[in-house]
Amino acid sequence: MNDRLLLAGMLSSATLINRFFPAGQVYKNFYKSSENLFDLLQFPDIWLLAYFKWELEFLETLGFGLDLKTCAVTGSSEDLTFISPKTGRAVSQAAAGEWSYRLLPFPVAANGDVNSLEDILEGLRISQFFLEKKVLATFGMEHLPAARARFISSLERKIKN
Repeated sequence: MNDRLLLAGMLSSATLINRFFPAGQVYKNFYKSSENLFDLLQFPDIWLLAYFKWELEFLETLGFGLDLKTCAVTGSSEDLTFISPKTGRAVSQAAAGEWSYRLLPFPVAANGDVNSLEDILEGLRISQFFLEKKVLATFGMEHLPAARARFISSLERKIKN
């Protein structure tokens, strides 16, 4: 592997698994997803999106999945623009109304609509919010693994260059 960003992402995923999954527990479907993620390392153009989707599945497997398919208020799947920071559910532009300033931006990467590395970074910041808010609190931890922070820093550097 000759790409530091991909290596940082691989280490991030391995560290998240090691830190948050209890030893001896079997997560067959998630194991397969992780295996698929590592297989995709040979395709750097799609790997970062795959990693973001993997983090969403990581949250789901731990019991903190985001519901990004339909609006929490209207049930519509159209015009999803925000995510509730409390529930992790999508909210449409119309339903958000005057409360939009309290909501998180809906990551376009969640739909696979990626036009830039910034789109991936935005998605990873959203997943980080829920990792910090839900997962760390549940596990009684204060910080995500350093490997994840290094991965985000590597992505930010790549965007700047």
